[in-house]
Amino acid sequence: MINETMTIHTALREIRTIDMKLAKITGELQNATAAVNELSTKIGSETLAEWASRKKELYQSFKANVNRKRAIKMAIAEKNATTYIMIKSYSEKPITVAAAIDLLKGGFDDTDELMDRLKQNYSVTTRAVEAENRDVAKRADASVIQMFGKDKEGTTSSEGAIAWRENYIKKQNCEILDPLDIPNLVMREQERIEDARAEIDAALSVSNATTMIDIEYDNG
Repeated sequence: MINETMTIHTALREIRTIDMKLAKITGELQNATAAVNELSTKIGSETLAEWASRKKELYQSFKANVNRKRAIKMAIAEKNATTYIMIKSYSEKPITVAAAIDLLKGGFDDTDELMDRLKQNYSVTTRAVEAENRDVAKRADASVIQMFGKDKEGTTSSEGAIAWRENYIKKQNCEILDPLDIPNLVMREQERIEDARAEIDAALSVSNATTMIDIEYDNG
């Protein structure tokens, strides 16, 4: 058995390195079967014995790396479940690193989705209201001319005409009903989530750099 001690930050880096090693070994092991006639003594530059020995060593290395990766990941998972950090923008009490990671990966998705939908709906509604109100203004102008005609300057600037137009628009205009105050709500929630994510990232970075794990695995 092999024993190692490292920080979680180092462990995460090691997992990425192991994955690259495993990909390379897998590629080499895929050529493990070859048709060799009785007169062949070499495969490429290797003797048959060297070729067979190298394939066995590659497989041994594959198993060792798989064991090491599994041990590292299990140690990280166990340590994350018992290591606590403070995320003040989320909770007044410490939460486990595992909970913080879960929160970072998907804990804000529901709120994110709602804010996106509210923002999009508000934008569509705003454009529709503005378009309708432009039509109301055009209808008001046409009605004023029909009711009052035009003065000698070609306008409808009499007090009666102006008052009638304003009253028409007041009655016909649309407005957005927004009890949630969506623009400010979206801004506040998105800022809150961004701050929380940044705080979690920073806290995890510090925790990963200082938290140690012990791993034990079979070398093949």
